Amino acid sequence: MRMTTLRAGRAATWAIPLRIAGFVCLSAALVAGCGGSGSGGKGGTQDSGTPAFDSETGGADSAVTPDTGPTGGTTPDQGPIGGTADASTDGPPPQCQCERDLVCDDKGDCVEANPCTGDQNCLAGRICTDGACADGCADDAACAGAGLATTCSDGRCVQCTDDCYGAATCDATTHLCVEPANCTDSRECNAPDTCNNRTMVCTPPRNCHNPDQACRGGLVCSDDGRCRQPVECASNDECPFGEVCAPGRPRTCRACVNNAECGGALVCDHGVCTDVGGCVDDAGCVGDRVCTGGACTAPACVDDASEENDTPELAQQLPGATSFQAQSCGADDDYYKFNLAHGSVATFTVEADSLGAELDIDLTDVAGAPVAVGNTSGTTESAVVGPFAIDRVIVVRVFERGAPSAVGYTVSLDIREAAGVACIDDAIDVARNDDTQAEATQLRAAGTPAIDTQIDGKICQDDDDWYCLALDDGEDLQIDGSVSQGDVVLAADLVSASTGMSISQVLWQRGVEGMPLSRAARGSYCVHLHAQSGTGAYHLHVVTVNRAAQSLCGSAEALAFDASGVAHADGRLAADDTIVASCGDPQSGAGEAIYTVTVDAPHLLVARVTGAAEGTLGDPLLSARTVCSSAAAEVACNDDRPDPESPFLAQANPAEIRVPIEQAGTVSLIVDGTSPGARPDFGLDAQLLPLAAPPVNDRCAGATDIALLDGLGRIRVNLDRAHDDFGAACLPATGPDAVYHLRLDARSRVSVQVFADFAVGAYLTAVCGQGAALACGSGFDMADVPAGDYFLVIEGIGSQARGRVQGQVAVDAVGAAPANDTCARPIDLDGAGGSLDGDTRAAADDSQLAVPNNCTGGGTLGGDVYFRLPTTGGTSYFVEAVPDAGWDLSLYASPNCEHPGQNCLAGHDGALTERIEFTAPVNGGDVFVVVDGANHEAGRFHLTWGALAP
Repeated sequence: MRMTTLRAGRAATWAIPLRIAGFVCLSAALVAGCGGSGSGGKGGTQDSGTPAFDSETGGADSAVTPDTGPTGGTTPDQGPIGGTADASTDGPPPQCQCERDLVCDDKGDCVEANPCTGDQNCLAGRICTDGACADGCADDAACAGAGLATTCSDGRCVQCTDDCYGAATCDATTHLCVEPANCTDSRECNAPDTCNNRTMVCTPPRNCHNPDQACRGGLVCSDDGRCRQPVECASNDECPFGEVCAPGRPRTCRACVNNAECGGALVCDHGVCTDVGGCVDDAGCVGDRVCTGGACTAPACVDDASEENDTPELAQQLPGATSFQAQSCGADDDYYKFNLAHGSVATFTVEADSLGAELDIDLTDVAGAPVAVGNTSGTTESAVVGPFAIDRVIVVRVFERGAPSAVGYTVSLDIREAAGVACIDDAIDVARNDDTQAEATQLRAAGTPAIDTQIDGKICQDDDDWYCLALDDGEDLQIDGSVSQGDVVLAADLVSASTGMSISQVLWQRGVEGMPLSRAARGSYCVHLHAQSGTGAYHLHVVTVNRAAQSLCGSAEALAFDASGVAHADGRLAADDTIVASCGDPQSGAGEAIYTVTVDAPHLLVARVTGAAEGTLGDPLLSARTVCSSAAAEVACNDDRPDPESPFLAQANPAEIRVPIEQAGTVSLIVDGTSPGARPDFGLDAQLLPLAAPPVNDRCAGATDIALLDGLGRIRVNLDRAHDDFGAACLPATGPDAVYHLRLDARSRVSVQVFADFAVGAYLTAVCGQGAALACGSGFDMADVPAGDYFLVIEGIGSQARGRVQGQVAVDAVGAAPANDTCARPIDLDGAGGSLDGDTRAAADDSQLAVPNNCTGGGTLGGDVYFRLPTTGGTSYFVEAVPDAGWDLSLYASPNCEHPGQNCLAGHDGALTERIEFTAPVNGGDVFVVVDGANHEAGRFHLTWGALAP
């Protein structure tokens, strides 16, 4: 019997005998061929000296000589038993048995099928592609660029065998994971699809090349279909919220330096353009904010499907890795939470759909302990958390930094096992690449305030990180770095941004204190980070310091506080102008004096500087910094202080700051001034007060109900840690605020009064956070407020409005409109004189005299009532109105009932009692007397009238 061997160079090993057509054939392990029916009779010989095998008796005395042929394969012997094989002899076709699904050729060799129908028709390691066998992959690296099929299995690039995530299934033919009809986790979807948390369907990412997904709000569509901020800007509208498009080549966005850069009525506050003043139109508001009633407010906004997720307790649970669209409405924060298994890493990203607002994120555990933040400028914020040794629940707050606006955003949550990923990108890489100098994160532009910045990142092999900044004259740069996780040896190279030449290099490793990078020459620099070996996480501390300011800070005087927490110091400003506060004038010409305050626990620091009466410092300035020489560490600044007694008036002297100090440490108080004169002497008073907790009614969602007892309600709130969420056009500036809810069951008169040691106001609105003020001031009295729900906002005037506020709300239900509410239905008065009681609280505001006017002088914006007095020609009369409880009424008389202001005989709008005297027209006749209100005030009154003695 002859043995066949594999072609194509395959090695054969011996295996079990196979019985074919009544003969026994000794087979190879991988493939074996058997000869035809004429194989080996008795007395024959076997090749290689092996005894012949008798197929009939099982003896070993039969011999067969194999024919090796020209190709090295064996040719079956077609001759008689015991004869010699003849290759040219006709006979039955060769028979062979092959492993896999190989086929037998005309020589009896096992060969690949052509055409093939599957990988089993091909030799091991080769695959069937388009009907032909071809070499398959050798390892996973050979599957690069194969789309989703990145794993090499049996020579073929596959995505799965049976190991798809969750509800996804593996297609047996394509070896690709099939997305489920309803998903719960993005890992069940084929990238780049993600599981939409709202629809529970695997959804492709947004693509701005699609007409219905075009970019808006200053963003441009990139090649990858994402809406991005332009690399070069043409105007402030193409910059992140509050930033400016700075002059230069190329023009790029950065923090503002002065008001002129912001344009219009906007002002530059700590490097951010803000709209704290009034407005005429939307162009006078920052970002997408709109001008409503002369004040910039958040635009109209429709809540998304996740509401009400306004507090950590109401945070929306995310089932797993997900992506969905959401909406941020003004000061209404959004909260989400997700479970993170031990050993896993989560990347949480929000991407705003316009530059009209600035979104930030912070992540905590369920106890509120901080875990990570995302607070860069631009449309994208991302934070990476984990891995942890135990399972954790992570709570995420998405909120608007700065003045409230409205913006749509996309949430993306990615969760993966840390052990299965060589290196996980940091938040900057997720938001945008920073792998080259051209893509570097810009930390500071020339001429902008100094920085003191903390950066946490992750470094991977072949994934460099770049950061660039400018250094001004007289400044020092220091960059301290350390490795916080992993085995990375981190190489840090400080290079010239203009030439690319290396200036200095250091290495940072975990557990090893490394040298800092430093520079003391004007110019633009970049720090280039790359992993010399390993992977891991790093921490950078980047500081720019003015050397003259550092020297001045070194000579600061420590304030000595007595047992009650009060301190006082007298001083004089230095001659050299070294430090510029954010609310100061760089050209003020005044030097500084610096004092330090050491706090051992959270406190409210109240400090006031007053120009000495005998000196020349009539306009002092006071600021506070947690790091004296760093402008970026400024926490408070005040030049002109709103007068607590008259909040609409600003005081140049004194200057006062009220700033919460959250952590123990040292705070520097910097006394400065404008046009200091020859004797810039001052007195500094400081006080440390207990720091109150944030008010529960800090935002709309937590508005406190006003409980009324006999129509009176009390207001008590502490604004120490309140946010600045709202604003009203009727107030000169806005600061921290708190919100109350007022329910009116009937038409009512509403009076509000508020008091504090600082300037504070209040306003009433029908829509919290968005609506225009219905009434406003340091106090107000609205005569006729329809039944319904309202919000009373207690508003600190100016950023330094911190501390306790007390007040009172008085609600007095009013009935139907008075009978003499209109000119058509006046009450007739006795021409001989008399008196009566009246009420304007439910009256309409029919007569509105402009400001100023020749009748009363002041404007009339309150309900009004009419009286008709018959007169005799040439006779003089008096009319007197006395308001009940001291509200502000106005009084005037005219023979023209429809337009009393045009033919006014007499009018007066002073304080409390109003009295007018007039002489009747020559022909006598009816004169109409109007009792009106000022500033929306109304109430009861007593009216007296009569003829004057000749």
